[in-house]
Amino acid sequence: MIPSPKWVLPSAIIFMVDAYIVFMLWTVAGAAQGKKEWRSRLPHHTTSLAVIPMLAVALISAFAGLYIGTSAVKAGEQTLRTITDGVYFSIVTMTTLGYGDFVPQSPLAKYIVVLELASGFLLLVAAVPLVISRLSSFADDEPKAQTREVMFETLRIVLPGGDGDQLSMIGNTLTWQRFSFHLTVTKSLDETYSYRWNGAGDVSIQADKKLVIDSNGAISQI
Repeated sequence: MIPSPKWVLPSAIIFMVDAYIVFMLWTVAGAAQGKKEWRSRLPHHTTSLAVIPMLAVALISAFAGLYIGTSAVKAGEQTLRTITDGVYFSIVTMTTLGYGDFVPQSPLAKYIVVLELASGFLLLVAAVPLVISRLSSFADDEPKAQTREVMFETLRIVLPGGDGDQLSMIGNTLTWQRFSFHLTVTKSLDETYSYRWNGAGDVSIQADKKLVIDSNGAISQI
């Protein structure tokens, strides 16, 4: 038996909206733990303003369709059947106003009301503050490039700055690591230098050049 479209489409919309909100919260939690690359998964400043209205309209419309489909939401003897009444009851339910004119009168309708309250909680208590904080942040989405220059013996090395930076110079070896980037520079007995990048083979360095690593992990001699 194929489910009726009047149930499948609204249910799919509700599932996708709730899943997206949970995904945003998961992303924020990851970014808070230092996974800064996760920040790019959040809505951009220019689109954040449209996110909440779109999510709200999608949820309200989907739940309105479910209420109409149950034929079990009534105001006295009048059954909720029109789109206008469905949207009205959905808004009243999501915002917890509860005027009491329309009332769910079947277990299924009551379950849908509880589901909308949970979805509304995710939207109004979790997603709205998140997007507002996104709008109120006037910093660029991409962090400004920061570099620092270090000297290893007579060799100049330009490194990207930022958290997670580990640098050590022991004997004739310099080791630098930042997240998944790993650099080892070695000075040999004949006063020449070589480096090993992310575990690859040794590469010689010309003494009159600088070793430069950009924020994307590209390495060059200039």
